[in-house]
Amino acid sequence: MAVLEYGGLTFTETEHDGFHLGRLIGWDDAAPTKYQAEERAQAHGTHRPGTVYRNARVISVEGSWSGRSVEEAYRARRTLVALAADEAPFAVTDILGRTQVQAAIVKAPQVLDQIVSPFFTFAFDVVAADPFRYGDQVVDTTGLPVPGSGVVWPLGSGGKWLDWGSVGDLGRVDTPNEGTAETYSLLDVTGGMSLGFLLTYVPTGQLISFDREVPPGSTISIDPRTGLALIDRQSDVTGFLTISDWWPVSSGAVGSIQFASKGVVTGTPTLTARTPPAYI
Repeated sequence: MAVLEYGGLTFTETEHDGFHLGRLIGWDDAAPTKYQAEERAQAHGTHRPGTVYRNARVISVEGSWSGRSVEEAYRARRTLVALAADEAPFAVTDILGRTQVQAAIVKAPQVLDQIVSPFFTFAFDVVAADPFRYGDQVVDTTGLPVPGSGVVWPLGSGGKWLDWGSVGDLGRVDTPNEGTAETYSLLDVTGGMSLGFLLTYVPTGQLISFDREVPPGSTISIDPRTGLALIDRQSDVTGFLTISDWWPVSSGAVGSIQFASKGVVTGTPTLTARTPPAYI
């Protein structure tokens, strides 16, 4: 049993007053592929294609509305046809959990012109430019690395135990992706650090280097999908990314990111990674 949430409306498969979800076409199927292949001269077929990419995902929604009066039906139709054409979260919850895409209307809701009973059927299409579906973000936060105190081994007749010292902190965040497609982590780094910071993807050694002061209380937000960096969600500071060797988190993998500062540290800087599992 699925529940669709889009544009402030909820469509369910259960029979009740309100919007009923009849069919959801193109949601569970993989988005179509695209590739360019060079034809073989005087031979069958083509040369092997390069990377095979996914096209946009088109989703068709079919359903009905039922209520208690014709006036309610007209109001429901007015609300339905007003669904915005701009991108908005299109979220489906089913037996496997909740996944979503950012989708925009490409075929406006179709409803009968004349409604003579508190019931009508409808259909509309949306398109998601990013063809992958995303689950809820997995969030992990760390501070800068902290060394342990080492082994402390008191000696003498008065000793009653062995003290092995305090445990350190590696200063790493985990980025798990239980999905079926690669994904990217959204990264937030808080100050203060006088000369910026360095992020290293532990599995591959790929780097992100930000060379600018991060004042205490400020946050640098990095989106690897767009390649942009913002300070305090307002000003563009992408130009201070002197190394931006973006990395994806492979499907079924659990990566980790090492956090390091540059220059003088003030306050308690943190790194937060938000990793949405991606599904084909």
